[in-house]
Amino acid sequence: MRYQLSYGEGLGRYLGLGNGSDVEIDMDGNIQTVSTVAGWVAWRHDYNAKLRSTIMYSRVDYDHRLANTGGLASKSQQSIRANVFYSPLPKVDVGAELMYGRREAENGDSGDISRLQFTTKYSF
Repeated sequence: MRYQLSYGEGLGRYLGLGNGSDVEIDMDGNIQTVSTVAGWVAWRHDYNAKLRSTIMYSRVDYDHRLANTGGLASKSQQSIRANVFYSPLPKVDVGAELMYGRREAENGDSGDISRLQFTTKYSF
């Protein structure tokens, strides 16, 4: 099992689904960083030498000042992912991942996204 917990100022675009705010401009025109708390937990299972999968959950929360954002900025984001990888040859990986993500804005609006992606990797 792997996990991470992060806290910082101005980290918004580096965490979660990548659409968070790093800074905001207050009513006086001053730039203020946005506090962010984020974390994830993942569990990897090796079925055998060639087949493995991972399940992961992540969440990020932003501490916006509502007057500065107009309510459209992200309040929180979370996602869950599951993947499976197969290594048919020593330097080749083939995999697929299913992801579901949800975003909530400061004004209460929310939306979700689902994505299925495939990958092939050759290590040299």
